[in-house]
Amino acid sequence: MPPCWAITKILVQEVYLKVGSLNSGFSPLGKDFESTLLFSGAILFFLFYRFCKFEFLYTFIHEFTHLFFGIIFFKKIIRFKVSKFKGEVVLSSTNPVILLAPYFFPFLTFILLLIGFLVWNFFKYKFIWYLTITLVGFSLMLHIVMTLKSLMIKQTDINTNGFFFSLVIIYFLSISLITGVIILLLQGRVETLSFYSLLFVEIQNIFLQIQNILFN
Repeated sequence: MPPCWAITKILVQEVYLKVGSLNSGFSPLGKDFESTLLFSGAILFFLFYRFCKFEFLYTFIHEFTHLFFGIIFFKKIIRFKVSKFKGEVVLSSTNPVILLAPYFFPFLTFILLLIGFLVWNFFKYKFIWYLTITLVGFSLMLHIVMTLKSLMIKQTDINTNGFFFSLVIIYFLSISLITGVIILLLQGRVETLSFYSLLFVEIQNIFLQIQNILFN
C-alpha cells in the first residue's frame, strides 16, 4: 500500500496540480509536439478499436509476456498455445512476477521503444522517432484498455496470488512503468531518473511515517 500511495501522491500533487510551477522537468505533459503525437497514438487506438477488438493480439502479447518473464527466471518452457480468445503457457514452475507480468508490464510498448530507438539511431531521421512516439501512445492505450477488460473477468493469475495483493502490485508497477515511459519519451533519461528517485524517496518517507506512528 505505501508504494501505491507514493506513486498516486506524486502524480496528483507533483504532476497535475503543480505542473505549471515544476522546475524538475519530470512532467509527463512534456513538449507540446511530442505530447500531441503520444496523445494522437492513444486516440488512434480507440478509432481502430471500433472495428478491431485486438483479442488475438492482446492474448498473444499476454501469453508471450508470461513466457518472457519465465525465461528471465530460468523456467523451462513446456507448452505455449495461443488462439483468438484463449492462450496457455505452461512452465516448469512459476512465481507471482511471472503470473502478474502481463498486467503491469506493457511488453509491446517496450518492444516498439527498442526497435524505434535502434532504427532512429541508425538512420537519424526525426520522423522515425515521431512515429515511435505515436506507436507507443497506441500500444500503451492498448495495454491499459485490454488489461482493464481482462481484469473484469475471473483470472486464475489474480486468484492464485490473492486478489488484494495482485491489484496492489498491478496498480503500483503499471503506473510506475507507464509514467516512466512517458517521461522518457517527452523529457529524457535524466528526468526519468529524477522521477524514480523521487518515487523512491516518497516510498521511504511513507514507511518512516508508518514506523513512527506504530512505534513512537
